[in-house]
Amino acid sequence: MKTGEICFGDVRAEAGKKAEGYAPVLDTGYRMPITVINGAHEGPTVLITSGVHGGEYPGIQTAIELSRELDPQKIHGQIVLIHPINLHAFYQRVSYCVPEDGKNINRVFPGKPDGTLAEQIAYVVSEQFQARADYHLDLHGGDLHEQLPSYVYYPNVEDPYVVNRSREIADMLEATFQVKTKNFGGAVGSAGLRHHIPALLIERGGRGLWSREEVEDYKANIRNVLRFLQVCEGEAVRPEKQAITVVDDATLAASRSSAWYPCVSLGDAVKEGQQIGELRDLFGNVLETIRAPFDGLVIYMVVSLAVAEGDPLITIGMI
Repeated sequence: MKTGEICFGDVRAEAGKKAEGYAPVLDTGYRMPITVINGAHEGPTVLITSGVHGGEYPGIQTAIELSRELDPQKIHGQIVLIHPINLHAFYQRVSYCVPEDGKNINRVFPGKPDGTLAEQIAYVVSEQFQARADYHLDLHGGDLHEQLPSYVYYPNVEDPYVVNRSREIADMLEATFQVKTKNFGGAVGSAGLRHHIPALLIERGGRGLWSREEVEDYKANIRNVLRFLQVCEGEAVRPEKQAITVVDDATLAASRSSAWYPCVSLGDAVKEGQQIGELRDLFGNVLETIRAPFDGLVIYMVVSLAVAEGDPLITIGMI
């Protein structure tokens, strides 16, 4: 994009300048905090989002700090940050969903202009932000009750440019696992399928916590990607240890509201049919035994005692 004044969500920034404010979501009265960094030099537009889930703090804090630290005089192109998207869930400490409608924004893309609040938020992110971007980096982390390693998802769409370019960008991140996702109801799927732009969903941290070390590592990863995209100055460095490719995965969900007792740990190797946990009632009676659907590794776990019907419990990745 050529240099000149740009405007996202009513926030305007001249070339070589930075501006912050709030982006309205249609006529709902809901607003998302955003920072628009308009580089002094020509280059691509990168959308960086965080807080699709309000309790995923490492990604949110990373976006907040990057919005303050990135110097528009050294930027080639534009960087637009939303920090966070799901503002009400952030303040109310609600997992997964938008408090007003109980819907997970990352399941309703590309959203609806006349839908519920979560659908309207997704619509605005899709049509007012993704539609004007060349790349999208969606920053996540384990929610209040989740434990997971660092990993990165990229979209599994028919467009070879989107898939291959997304994979090239993913290779510049330090992560334990890489997954090609078919979740087209998520932001990354929408970016690739609807807007034909490379996109990544990045996960770091968990259990509703964040640390200075996690955020510094997260920022270093994003800065390395921005250098790879030639948006930031300097040479990108490919990580010495490449992520393990997950060729397939299965997430097992709770069949009923109950108490969850996993008997494996994150990263454990499991065999098909092996018991990996139990659902029990509030008297301690076993309601259901959860077993591995195939040989693989535990790459995600819910670590809360309480689970609601339909909640994810555990993910097994096939390597």
